[in-house]
Amino acid sequence: MLDACPPLSEEQQKLIAQTTYFSGSERHKKWVQYLLPTHAHWIDLNPPLEQVLNEYAQKDKEDIILFVSGDPLFFGIGNLLVNRFPERKIYLFPHISSIQRLCQITQIPSHLVHTISLHGRTMQSLDRVLIKQSTHIGILTDKQHNPSYIAQYLISYGYLNYSMWVGEHLGGKEERLKSCTLQEAAASSFSSLNAVLLIRNQKRPIPFGIPDQELHHLPQRPNMITKMPIRLMTLHALNILEQTCLWDIGFCTGSISMEAKLKNPALRVVGFEKNPVCESLWEKNTQRWGLPGMTSLIGDFIEIDLSQVPKPDAVFIGGHGGKLHDMIPKINTHLSPGGIVVINALKSEDIFLEQAQKQGWKTQKITKIQLPEHQPITILQAQKP
Repeated sequence: MLDACPPLSEEQQKLIAQTTYFSGSERHKKWVQYLLPTHAHWIDLNPPLEQVLNEYAQKDKEDIILFVSGDPLFFGIGNLLVNRFPERKIYLFPHISSIQRLCQITQIPSHLVHTISLHGRTMQSLDRVLIKQSTHIGILTDKQHNPSYIAQYLISYGYLNYSMWVGEHLGGKEERLKSCTLQEAAASSFSSLNAVLLIRNQKRPIPFGIPDQELHHLPQRPNMITKMPIRLMTLHALNILEQTCLWDIGFCTGSISMEAKLKNPALRVVGFEKNPVCESLWEKNTQRWGLPGMTSLIGDFIEIDLSQVPKPDAVFIGGHGGKLHDMIPKINTHLSPGGIVVINALKSEDIFLEQAQKQGWKTQKITKIQLPEHQPITILQAQKP
């Protein structure tokens, strides 16, 4: 994303003079046009990349020189080329990245910065480092995920404990640096060539277990929540730190999902709930606890089309509406091998064990626990072979 062409060595200029095929963006072509030989053939490096890679593959006996910004192995096309063409010799000539340049001019040690790329990607990588509250976050942006959008995103989930540096046209004649609050960034516009540094000013306190009273509840039904001690035991039964995708069926307040995401920020979480009132609880609780990137689906789990939902390796059944007979086989169809299913049973222990054994799952009772003024809960775990 650097906005200038660095000086090229004699070796690099010699390679250019001896080569016919070149590739890069229109911006890079303007930088190096004067260096290209008269017989040069240029391959535009524009989406869709698959089409470009196919053109590279057709020239398997020809040398191709690519012009890209920064370090090709730093969230760049170099990684893609190494994996796509393992049989070809690939020579890399890295230059300073935009994040390195931004660190230089802000005098922030680059080894402190957790760098992610939102360029053509989802917000998932940012979600992880935000929940971890990394002290310094470097972001490679694109037109959609620009500094203003990023600032608005942080504000919506309560991450007001960060400030922002924005570097525009880094390395070029129009290089600019701006330090701003998130509110200032959200109300500003920036050039399309920029990189971002987020600096954590203070840490948001996060309890090991979310107090029950600090979650939004169903109106007039404060007891409709998995209580914090049982919640933590449930996450233990789910082996949540080792999982990649959790389904929370009958999420109600979303307490299990919220706690799971806090413990494992890389976890993908999908919540299912038939009560439409709970959708607003999910939104309020994810915003209250700064938990972006979680998905809620409203409707009867038995009737929901799961073809586009990521397959789980952990499932918590928080509510089943008397439909365990139908629910367990459906879960089994989508559950990854070795996946874990947990239920906190009041009266459904026998049905769960019976249905789990029909699927060939290995079952065990994790514990039986009773909180004051509440009925005893049996935490059951089943694992798919």
